[in-house]
Amino acid sequence: MTYLLETSLAVHLLRGNEALSQRLRPLIATGEVAISACTAAELYYGARRRRTPEAELEQVTGFTGSFEILSFDDDAAQVYAALQANLHQSGMVLPTMDVQIAAVALAHDMIVISSDRHFTLIPGLRVENWLSGETSGDS
Repeated sequence: MTYLLETSLAVHLLRGNEALSQRLRPLIATGEVAISACTAAELYYGARRRRTPEAELEQVTGFTGSFEILSFDDDAAQVYAALQANLHQSGMVLPTMDVQIAAVALAHDMIVISSDRHFTLIPGLRVENWLSGETSGDS
């Protein structure tokens, strides 16, 4: 696998961004893109907060079923601990779930697809913003 789809772009897909969907479709078909369990959790949480959670949960379940879901396992936990310690030492505070998503990507040597700029602040993380065309990291 090459890419890890982060929550911000997953939300754009769920909201019907057709250009993004067309770009991602061949990667899904070939198994080159996955999501983390952290992204799935954020999507399910968002769905449960809606006025019609049943319909939203059904949409999220269908969406997440299109991807391999990577666990936040022991390898990712060790990467996460190192990342958080380094970020803390440098005075940077990033959302915990996003650092966990970054840790999963780093543990699997994947490129994160995200429109959240703070992912570009994580050392060693390769990031592509398919909404703007920006890339960062060692890609």
